Amino acid sequence: NQLTGTIPPSIGSLTALDIIALDRNQLGGPISPSIGNLAKLGYLDFSVNTPGFWKAVPAEVLALTNANLNFGTLVDPTYLAIPPSPPPSPP
Repeated sequence: NQLTGTIPPSIGSLTALDIIALDRNQLGGPISPSIGNLAKLGYLDFSVNTPGFWKAVPAEVLALTNANLNFGTLVDPTYLAIPPSPPPSPP
């Protein structure tokens, strides 16, 4: 594929989707939190896209616990809304 642009929020209304494979494109803009509405989603792949696409992964998308999520190597873990691990206790 050679898709460009953004993913519209209306993707969240496609509730029967079980696979989204949009890897190896030139997608940009924010990832729509509406993807979190896709309760049947089993696989999501946004790897290898425009680096600016990965400003943040919405918590709604990360909450898709039944889905295999693949953001590739472009995700900066500091943006993932996952609290950092506490520092180790001194011995």
